[in-house]
Amino acid sequence: MVKKTFEILNGFNIIDKLSIIEYMKIDRESQLKNAVLKILQDAVPEVNGCEYDDVLNLVQIKKRNDYFKIPSGIVAKILEKYYELGSFGYHLNEEYMIGYDHYTIFTTHMSGCDIFEYAGIEPFSPSVMINISPDWKCLSDRTSPARRIKILEGLINNYMLEGERYDKYSYAIENGADGDNIHAHVVAHINPKLIKSVETHLGKGTHRYQIAKYAKKLNLMGADGLIKGASVQKTFLRNSKLVEDKLDYLIEDKKPLGHKNASIITDRIDKVLFTVKY
Repeated sequence: MVKKTFEILNGFNIIDKLSIIEYMKIDRESQLKNAVLKILQDAVPEVNGCEYDDVLNLVQIKKRNDYFKIPSGIVAKILEKYYELGSFGYHLNEEYMIGYDHYTIFTTHMSGCDIFEYAGIEPFSPSVMINISPDWKCLSDRTSPARRIKILEGLINNYMLEGERYDKYSYAIENGADGDNIHAHVVAHINPKLIKSVETHLGKGTHRYQIAKYAKKLNLMGADGLIKGASVQKTFLRNSKLVEDKLDYLIEDKKPLGHKNASIITDRIDKVLFTVKY
């Protein structure tokens, strides 16, 4: 059965539901609009500010823009044709005030990649959330909670370090509402250069077999059954709101009611494996 809704936190520790259409949409247009605004802001040498004078009156002043970048290339030409520099920054000149907007002008003359690169912004690329809940009962010997935590950390890190599928990841190990269910949530950012192959890898469930492989290498009787089909679940995160939501979910204080753990084992741990040049 296809899941038609997806649950996210709305910022108030309450779960909202998104339709599958909302879930699948990458909000690239919103990102590009922010990048265009940054280009316009960074092209202004001075910005407005405030300070107190000698008698503590708040007065407006002009101050240096710490992010100022002399317009160059196609950006300089766009500003020259469509814009005027006023006291509050660049604004559309009279000829283009009606029927034009910043986003349309820039995307007409520049590709999205060029806009992001000029603005110095990394464009959004998808992540995946992987939940791992081992079947601890299959182990023949009794393992302490501390031992189980160490085992789970090893499974996570060994899998994440395979190849270059993910350039960074965050995880939290939790013990559940009753304190006896050691499990983990992982949010991994997919290497933008390998999105297609990694999504195929995840779609085929190969990640589950790889994690199970590391479990089988443990020197523990019954470890072959530690990771079963339902032990590992994944959710693709295809827009920035979902990624932020799932990263927040790794922080105990931000979990909604009904999702709290008996105690905190690890709040979110962030790891960067390498840097990808966009």
